[in-house]
Amino acid sequence: MNKLKKTAVAFVASLLWVATFSAQEIVVEYPYNPDADADSIIGVVDLMSLLGVFGDDFEPAELLIDEVSLLSILVEMQSTIAALQAQVEALESAAMPELASHLAWVDSTSTFELSGANLQISNGLTGNSPNGLGNLILGHNDTAGMNDTIGRGGSHVLVIGDGHAYSGANGIVTGEKASLNSNNSAILASVGGQVDARRSVILSGLDNHIHSGAEVSLIAGGRQNVARSTFNNIIGGESNVAGTDSTDSRFSLIAGGRYNELQAGYCGTIAGGYGNTLEPDTAGTANQSRSVIGGLGNRNFGSTGASIVGGWGAELRQRIGHDGRSDLLLGTDAFLGEIWEDNTLNVRITGEQEQD
Repeated sequence: MNKLKKTAVAFVASLLWVATFSAQEIVVEYPYNPDADADSIIGVVDLMSLLGVFGDDFEPAELLIDEVSLLSILVEMQSTIAALQAQVEALESAAMPELASHLAWVDSTSTFELSGANLQISNGLTGNSPNGLGNLILGHNDTAGMNDTIGRGGSHVLVIGDGHAYSGANGIVTGEKASLNSNNSAILASVGGQVDARRSVILSGLDNHIHSGAEVSLIAGGRQNVARSTFNNIIGGESNVAGTDSTDSRFSLIAGGRYNELQAGYCGTIAGGYGNTLEPDTAGTANQSRSVIGGLGNRNFGSTGASIVGGWGAELRQRIGHDGRSDLLLGTDAFLGEIWEDNTLNVRITGEQEQD
């Protein structure tokens, strides 16, 4: 093996020597040239030149190459070989011999293959302190369209696509022009999405935004949807808003629709429709598990379990002197009551006209 390395080093040194003189014509001066008349033939004239010095003392001259003696060139090459050999030995001592047993080049697919080992990337710091290092970046990572106010100071982030900004740690960002601004969160296949809250996710969609107060929230698809408080979920739709900065709307859902607002409501739901809202109940006692299903511009102020189904501009408010639990408003404010089944499986509707 050592002989092979020395041979390789000598070969490299020879290449370096050839490269040194390749840019110019090499002139070799021989100590004795039998072709005295330079006619490429050793003839009588050449012999006569030799006989003229026959019997004299002879002292061989050096072979010159571009006016440099061959001995000087050989000494310089030997010095170069020694220097290259030292560099090879230094590189070998610094290399990881284990890497060769796990990393292979697959020529048919032009692929480096890492097998039988883990690949760990770290920013060199302890904890989750980001410093812009330790990220795995796939692709060109162009800066066009990037959110400059967030920048790229994050760490331990998987980055795929262009125009992304990432300042948090331990995240994933894919798609285009997305902004990951918190720890342990992800943006997947989104265009212009932004996550400012921890442990939150945006899946696809355009310009969706999870604010810093909306930890453990999800927005999937849709456009320009916003989550503002913890444990909120928005599935599709456009310009829907889940939660506020001051009300409790945990474990709530907006599914589709446009311009719906879930302003308050623990475990609340808005399913489709346009401009529907779940708002704090008028009595201020409870507002859990309420819903608005479809319709346009409906507003649910009711208490626990109160629901609006369809309609246009309907308002469901808690009745005076009544806890209002499970009130149901169908379409308009003309009906207020319950739907239930008796033991004959006939559906009955009971209710009362809302009092002014």
